[in-house]
Parts: sequence; structure tokens; C-alpha cells
Amino acid sequence: MTAEYCRTVRDNFGLTMPVLLDTSRTLPAHIGESSVNDWHVVLNADGDVVHKAKYASGASGAASAINALLAP
Repeated sequence: MTAEYCRTVRDNFGLTMPVLLDTSRTLPAHIGESSVNDWHVVLNADGDVVHKAKYASGASGAASAINALLAP
């Protein structure tokens, strides 16, 4: 996973929000997880976690969470 890949995914969704690439692997502890595997984490505008899943299993859930947040 690279920063460029993350930007591409963001751009494919047409999003303008920042995307975090946690190269130091400190995010899992902040979302209540002990595994440092790659995670999809979607936050709402208030910074609340609205979706989290391990990368390999969470792509469709992350997309659904993003679409729900963007819905009018």
C-alpha cells in the first residue's frame, strides 16, 4: 500500500477529504484494535469511526460507509 494508491482510491470516489496512510502502524490502537494489519477506517465529519475492517475483507463495507456519508 502506498500513498499514491490511497490518493487514487480517494480520487476514484471523487472525494476531497484527506486520506491517512499509517506507515508507523499506530492507528489500530486508536480504534480499539490490537492487530497492526492494514485497515479500512472511515470517519464521519465529527471524527467518529463509522466503519472499520481489515483491508482484505473490508473494501465493500468501506465503500458502503463512504457512500452512506455522501448521500444527500
